[in-house]
Amino acid sequence: GVQTCALPILPDSTLADAPLAEHEVIATRGNVHRWIEPWYGAYAILGALASGLAVISIPLVITTGGGSATVIGSTIAAQNIGALFAPFWGTVADRTRAYRTVFFLGFILIGLGFAGLSGLRGIGAWTSCAFLIGLGTGASNTVASLFVVEFAPKAEWGQRISWLQTFNALGSVLGMALAGLLVPRLGTLFAALLEIGRAHV
Repeated sequence: GVQTCALPILPDSTLADAPLAEHEVIATRGNVHRWIEPWYGAYAILGALASGLAVISIPLVITTGGGSATVIGSTIAAQNIGALFAPFWGTVADRTRAYRTVFFLGFILIGLGFAGLSGLRGIGAWTSCAFLIGLGTGASNTVASLFVVEFAPKAEWGQRISWLQTFNALGSVLGMALAGLLVPRLGTLFAALLEIGRAHV
């Protein structure tokens, strides 16, 4: 016949005392405020401007200034090229440990880019300003994640990074909604003032 083998039943106390492997310890409980830092608000503003206002305002500014679809494409490409410097910012932050400086330097670069878009014309000016926005976005985005990895326990990375990205996504949605309420150049000027002001907080 078929032989069966009964598995031993461990008492509850034995299960409670059994150690967990380090990689299995994941912080998923606790007050929501435990996972949120005050500077997450700055990251929300970054999402509102870099992923919200910029997406809508840049094409509208160029169209209003007489630019063609080709110019719009070139300007957006310049912004994305600036964002490609993210590994550079990560290296700088790791070597200097100046995480806060790099984070807020990104805000200043984004603010300068928006300020230029609000008052300058021509493909050279537009692409240069868009490049600054991308460059600053790469700096702040990269260092934001490093803040969590460097200064929070490994067990908390998942929760903290997920809330960080939630703030960024909410900012992006609000930024797009705001862009629809402002005329292009007023929107970019507002973005510039907000970014530079945020960098000095």
